[in-house]
Amino acid sequence: MTDFLRGILDWFYNLTSNYGVAVICFTLFIRLILTPFEYKSRKGMRKMSALAPKQAELQKKYFRV
Repeated sequence: MTDFLRGILDWFYNLTSNYGVAVICFTLFIRLILTPFEYKSRKGMRKMSALAPKQAELQKKYFRV
């Protein structure tokens, strides 16, 4: 896995001839790939937070401590 990612970083370095710019491009590339997963995760978290009051109500009703 690291060889694969290193290959991508080297490819960006070959394009830019500057490791600083290559790292920035690599970071943007990885963020672009992960964006759909992050979106789906945030969407699920919003749904769970919308259900939190109902969940708390049910816990209070059935699991009295």
